[in-house]
Amino acid sequence: MTPVTIITTEATAAGRICPRKPLALTPGHYDAWLDPHHTDTRVLRAVLAQPTDG
Repeated sequence: MTPVTIITTEATAAGRICPRKPLALTPGHYDAWLDPHHTDTRVLRAVLAQPTDG
């Protein structure tokens, strides 16, 4: 079994079903996200993308 984590943020009012929605990480940002020496949370938060509403 592979461990996973789902990172969420507050959902927007449009199409609200749940108060939270997941954030996405594109394959081009996997290395930065998984690098244990990367400690700047501002940079790490910047690689997370919000999926479009709908």
